[in-house]
Amino acid sequence: MLKVVFCGTPDIAVPTLMTLNANPNVEIVQVVSQPDRPSGRGNKLKSPEVIECAKKLELPFFQCTNLNKEADFLTSLEALKPDIFIVFAFAQFLGKRVLSLPKLGCFNIHTSLLPRHRGAAPIHYGIWCGDKIGGVSIQRMVKEMDAGDICVASSLDIHVDETTPSLYERLKILAPDCTEQLISDILGNTLTFTKQDSAQITFAPTIKKEEGYLNPSFHSA
Repeated sequence: MLKVVFCGTPDIAVPTLMTLNANPNVEIVQVVSQPDRPSGRGNKLKSPEVIECAKKLELPFFQCTNLNKEADFLTSLEALKPDIFIVFAFAQFLGKRVLSLPKLGCFNIHTSLLPRHRGAAPIHYGIWCGDKIGGVSIQRMVKEMDAGDICVASSLDIHVDETTPSLYERLKILAPDCTEQLISDILGNTLTFTKQDSAQITFAPTIKKEEGYLNPSFHSA
């Protein structure tokens, strides 16, 4: 039985959490996510989709703005002796203590074929850059963002008429399959790692609000 701590926040991570929970060889010992945030016209507090899923699955969960600063909680996690962390769209950097906490390491699910589009917005940049191929990579996390060795990768064709939302949905479906492969390789002692090619690195930083607007001067009437 593999003890897993799952760290994630938005809906793209939910199918992966559900798949892990359904795996008879996995025990999810903790789910970690961002705090509830005001949402909608009434600014009512809304839980992240991952937390809503954890509640339905009756999984233990914890919410925080910076996991690295939650010393007491990290001590309680250490007592659980997790084998791995699986991190998917968590939106927090993990410090040295967290990265070294699980027995086998922390594994990040990234929605591009690393080392292309390292950063917070790989799906958007895949569309903006006109990529013909995208996919999901799983890398064992290191201190540098998205720079770890890759252990699972799966590609898909990006259609000519692909949009950011449509690619998002397709990668949401692909990610659980990649995670199942990760679990299978760990349990079968067949996990292998490939270093990222530094010559192929590109970045996909957080998109600024003004970058989301269409400039009509760029288009003919």
